[in-house]
Amino acid sequence: MHTLVIVATVAVGIAGWVTALASLSSGRLSIAPAARGLWIAAVLVFPVVGSVAWFAWGRPHFSPRATGSDPL
Repeated sequence: MHTLVIVATVAVGIAGWVTALASLSSGRLSIAPAARGLWIAAVLVFPVVGSVAWFAWGRPHFSPRATGSDPL
């Protein structure tokens, strides 16, 4: 049981790390090259904390575009 929890935790951490690096490598984000380099360094040096920080505070958040229909 404990081994399964450890393997699942490591798998989630690696998936988050890879996803953060893929997101940073994407050319679709409008982020300055220097900032991108610092974020990549942070994710590489601190895999878990850097990945969480990237998705929580670093990644530009876009609001959904208005479709012209009001749901209310």
